[in-house]
Amino acid sequence: MVVPILLNATYEICYLVHKRRSVNFCGIFFDEGKRVKLISNPARSFVLRNLVRALGIILFVLQIASNFDLIPNEDDELAGITGWISLIQDERSWNEKVHILVSLLSPAFLVLTDGYLSVALWRYGTTRAMVVHSSYWNPWFSMLFGTIAFGVGQIFGQKEWYPLSSNLGLLILIISVILVMGEVDKDMEAAAQFTHFLSDVVRASFSQSSTMQMSPSPREIALEEQQPQFGGVGSVAVATDISHGQTASIETFARM
Repeated sequence: MVVPILLNATYEICYLVHKRRSVNFCGIFFDEGKRVKLISNPARSFVLRNLVRALGIILFVLQIASNFDLIPNEDDELAGITGWISLIQDERSWNEKVHILVSLLSPAFLVLTDGYLSVALWRYGTTRAMVVHSSYWNPWFSMLFGTIAFGVGQIFGQKEWYPLSSNLGLLILIISVILVMGEVDKDMEAAAQFTHFLSDVVRASFSQSSTMQMSPSPREIALEEQQPQFGGVGSVAVATDISHGQTASIETFARM
């Protein structure tokens, strides 16, 4: 039952980290942390977003049928305790090996799907992550390594070695997923800190611009200094003309 859980967990990790940074992922386009609806048909968009989730449900049903021997007319003792080598080397017809094939299909689909998802996540961590690494061999590669180890563990055919190799590969895959989740947390924290920094810069720029608008500029101060003030030369001349006119009128009144 671990296979569909791991499949959906890795898909959700990839989906959320690409959506957070608005990076295109698995045929889905993002902009400003939101999904862009480029497909006019809602059914096709639903299929693109839920294809892996539907595959997880199918793998869950296959594992239920294999582990509880629900396959009709087929009850093979080697199902679940042998790998692909034994399935290929078995000389029986494929109708007699259906139970073994069904038990190996779920891990095979997990290897193929997680292989694509881990490569996409590794590419994101190398080229788009906030925490920059010096080379391609960085912690984002761990999930691809775990997927390869899990796939190798499914190859061994001997029933003595298959339980050990498959469980060891599964353990390595789970540890690699945990390591990648730690890198995702670091990347999201760095992105949140950068977002807060940009918001602080924008807030500081707005406050500075409002302060500059309230205070007069040097040009406005120079223009105010050039304008004539009351009590200057022009006002003295006007006052002199007024006093001369008052004196002339007083002399005319005295003569009368």
